[in-house]
Amino acid sequence: MRTFFVILALGAVVVATVECKRDNGAYCDDARPCPSGFACDLTSRECHVSSLGGADLAGLSTDMAGCNCSGPTPICVAGQCVSCLSTSDGDAACATASPPTPHCEPTGAAMGECVGCRDANDCSGLTPFCDEGSHACRGCIADSECPSLICDLTPDSSTHGQCVPAANVVYADPVGDNSNGLTPATAKKKIQDAINTAVGLMPARLYVHVAAATYDEGIGVTGNNTIYVVGATGAIVHRTGGGDVLGASGNGSVTVRNLVITADMGNGGNCNGARLTAYQTQFINSKQVGVIAMNCTPLFLDGCTVSGNMLGGITIQSGDFSVYNSFIVKNNGTGFFQSMMSANTFFVNDTVADNN
Repeated sequence: MRTFFVILALGAVVVATVECKRDNGAYCDDARPCPSGFACDLTSRECHVSSLGGADLAGLSTDMAGCNCSGPTPICVAGQCVSCLSTSDGDAACATASPPTPHCEPTGAAMGECVGCRDANDCSGLTPFCDEGSHACRGCIADSECPSLICDLTPDSSTHGQCVPAANVVYADPVGDNSNGLTPATAKKKIQDAINTAVGLMPARLYVHVAAATYDEGIGVTGNNTIYVVGATGAIVHRTGGGDVLGASGNGSVTVRNLVITADMGNGGNCNGARLTAYQTQFINSKQVGVIAMNCTPLFLDGCTVSGNMLGGITIQSGDFSVYNSFIVKNNGTGFFQSMMSANTFFVNDTVADNN
C-alpha cells in the first residue's frame, strides 16, 4: 500500500517537471523550434547554443529582457529576437511581450508578428472588425459591413463607427415584397412609404435604408418627424413628374447620405422652416435649383456635389446654413446665392467653379 502511494507521487513529480519544461523558454519540440544559432536536444527537449558545444540554456526565457524586438521577430529568446511562431504558444508570448498586440499572426505579410487581431474572432464590443492592413480592431467603416446595412458614419456622432441596429431601420427596395419594410426581404418598394412606416411606428425607427435602384418619387418629412435616409451605392432618386425631390418642412428633420437626386421639373432639395442635412449626396441636373432653403434650422451640406442644375446650384433665401467640403460646379446660373443676411453662416473648404 505504501509502495503504491510512492509510485503515484513520483508520477506527479514527472508530470510537473514536463509542464515546467514547457513553460521554460528553453523548451523545444517540432511545434516550437529553437531560434537561429541554437539546436534542440531531443532528449532533454531544451535549446543549446551549437557553437558552444551544447551549453545548457535552461535559463532561456521569452521575456523582452535585453532585446529591442519588433516586426517579424517580436519575441526575445536568450537575447535574440525571434518570430512568435518560434515559440510553443505564440499568443501567450505576444501577450507577455506586447499586451496591446496579444495575437501571433500565422500567415500573410505579417506572419510571425504580434498583432492586435487576426480576424473578427479576435475583436468584440464597439470595435468588432479586424482591419486587414493594420491588424487592429476597429468599428465599421462601410455600410456593407453591418448586418443592418447601415454604419453610423456621421462625423462627430457619439456612435460613429458603430453598426445601426436593424431594429432601428426600415428598408426600401423595388424588389422587396412591399409588406412591413422591417427587413430587406419585406422592403417597401418606395422610399416615401418606408419613411412613413418608420416615423409611424411606436417607437419610431430613425433610419431608412435605400437599396441600389432608381426611384421616381418625391421624398421627405414634415411636422415634427425625424428621419435619416442612407442609400446604397447606386441609389438614385429621379423624379420625372412635377415637384421637388427632397423636402423638409414644418419643423421636420431629414438627413440623407449617399443619394443621387435629380428633378425633371422642380428643385433637387427644398428646405422650408425645417432642418435638411446631406452627406456625400449629389444634387445634379435638376430643372430648377440644386438646393433651395428658406428659414432652415439649418441647411447643412457636407461632401456634396451640386452640379448641372438649370436655375443655379444653392440658393439661400433666408435662414442659417453650413456648407462644407462640397463641389458647386457647372450650374446654369449662380453657383451659390444668398439673398438675406443670416445669424449663423459657414461656407468652408468648398469649390465653386464653372457656373454660368
